[in-house]
Amino acid sequence: MTQRPTTADEYRKLYFIKRWRTLRGIILTRDQYQCQRCRVILTGGRSDPPSAVVHHKQPHKGDLTLFYYADNLE
Repeated sequence: MTQRPTTADEYRKLYFIKRWRTLRGIILTRDQYQCQRCRVILTGGRSDPPSAVVHHKQPHKGDLTLFYYADNLE
C-alpha cells in the first residue's frame, strides 16, 4: 500500500473547515449534482449528497488560492 506524503497531512485538514464545506455545496449545486466528466447524475451512495465528491482539477498541494478557486473544482 502506498502511503501519502506527510506534507499532505498538513493540508488534509482544510477539508474539514466550514469554508470548504460551503464551497463544496456551491460547486455541487453549480454542477447540478452531475459528474463533469461523464455527466452522470450523482445519486445514491452513502447519505447522498454528502457522498458526492468534489475534487480539484489541478492539485492544490496546500496552496489556498488554488484550493478555494471554484474554476479548479469539479
